[in-house]
Amino acid sequence: FSLSILNGTTKEFLLEKDVNYIQSVNPASATGVPKYYAFFDIDNFILAPTPAAVYTAELHYFYRPASLTSLGDSGTTWLSTNAPNAMLYGSLVEANIYPLAISLNQDEGYFRKSMFRDCPNLLANLSPQDSRFADLVKVYDIQEMTKGKTMKVVMVSDTGESIGFISDTR
Repeated sequence: FSLSILNGTTKEFLLEKDVNYIQSVNPASATGVPKYYAFFDIDNFILAPTPAAVYTAELHYFYRPASLTSLGDSGTTWLSTNAPNAMLYGSLVEANIYPLAISLNQDEGYFRKSMFRDCPNLLANLSPQDSRFADLVKVYDIQEMTKGKTMKVVMVSDTGESIGFISDTR
């Protein structure tokens, strides 16, 4: 937590103290520009000295949003509403699924370009709001393309190199 007040045009941060300290150094009649604050109870702060004027205050605090597993009545969370891609990519990383970029126009590498050119792009099905990027981003269902086989990929993050090969799932 931090608490500040706007004193004229200057932002002044108050020092957090214990309630007992504030009550002992601040007689009931003392007023002025607040220098200290404490949590009086769950809903209230106590300031010292007692403000002699009206001040604009700013409170900084940590907020822990509801758990992703307790969606409530709406079926959404703050994260799924305000940062859906962060949630998607975090889930992919946790599942050890990584995006793999393949450039069909690149001369380096050996692969069947026709395999990728002839298959439907699933981007619009998976993410309708991103369908406008279908010329740039392609999403393929490898198992559908290869009649049940999978693509195994070995990537070296230090060099950015990778090798992929189609194999039976068995």
